[in-house]
Amino acid sequence: MGPGTCPECGHTVDVEKLAKSRLPARIRNLDRGKIVGALIVLIISAWIVQYYAGWLTLLPNEVLLLLQGNGKSDTTLELHRRCIAGDLSESQIRRMILRNITFSESMRSPAPAGLVVTLDFTWSAALPTGLELYSEGWKMLVDGEYRASELHHGLDFMGGMYSGTCLVAAGEPGRHEVTMEQAFSVRANPNVAQGLNSLNPIGFSKSARVVLEVTDKALVDFVKSPLTTQPVDELTKEFLAHMRFHPELNRYVVRIKAPPLPRRMTWELQLRPPGVRELPWPRRIHAKKDESLDETMTFKVDKRLPQVEQLDMQLISDRSEDFDAGLKTFVDVTVEWRGLKVHTVTPDEREQVIGDKGGITETFVPATEVIERLN
Repeated sequence: MGPGTCPECGHTVDVEKLAKSRLPARIRNLDRGKIVGALIVLIISAWIVQYYAGWLTLLPNEVLLLLQGNGKSDTTLELHRRCIAGDLSESQIRRMILRNITFSESMRSPAPAGLVVTLDFTWSAALPTGLELYSEGWKMLVDGEYRASELHHGLDFMGGMYSGTCLVAAGEPGRHEVTMEQAFSVRANPNVAQGLNSLNPIGFSKSARVVLEVTDKALVDFVKSPLTTQPVDELTKEFLAHMRFHPELNRYVVRIKAPPLPRRMTWELQLRPPGVRELPWPRRIHAKKDESLDETMTFKVDKRLPQVEQLDMQLISDRSEDFDAGLKTFVDVTVEWRGLKVHTVTPDEREQVIGDKGGITETFVPATEVIERLN
């Protein structure tokens, strides 16, 4: 609007008033330019300081912990340097490590109801030189309830990596939340970092969650199939077993032979006195594809497995192992020996074995029956 009289309201504006009304807008534009310029100069200055002097070294510990990135970030490396120098408190060391522990897992899902599924897990931590990570125990919860779980292959620890394999029983159909609660401790190795001589063991825990889908329907990628192309009745005479009892060891020794099969197999061996329903000694036997099986196992005599003259024995195909191995098919086969005679080793036979003058004569007995369920 220029100077003059407004044709609508009749208000008159002269040249002096108009110049004063435009002054604040000019000042605002000038202030905005200064602010943007100051920010640019500040960013460039910070980059120059970091490049030549390392501004992270100027930050307090608490600020560094708030800015901490992954295990390879500059902030984490600076925290590691301070830890080795003994400049971090126990609480700060605990927070530094907790922020860099990661959990990874592998579990095949969905799973058929009734299976026992393998959960492979790994904890990884970025640790400064001189600190060592130890496991202090772990627990597993399924849907919020603690469950006893067998360690399938044990736990391995290397540096900042801690891995293991456990078994999870697939319950009712639906979604189940599996929670791993792991307790750790961090201990100093004073031979590596002198600044950590006075550091006491630091304990902490970490949890992670995995979802397991369980279904009561047949899975498209896990279906039942025949064991071989030949009738299983013909295999009865090829499954052989010998059972003996060593009085001086108070143990049974069973030796099993099986023919080559066109697939890898995991058998569960069940041994019990005739007429007893309880399965006191389930064991697993692994057989490679297209290779003969020749396995010897020992069983201690106790209340559940007393010394008797005959035993019933079963080899039952384990579809849980097939599922965990990622196989697309499984078999449902049971090999039975009913009333398998037990040979008691005599003192003379034992002396021959010890003196390397001969061995125990093993009389192998073919299986009583091979049962295959295809439906």
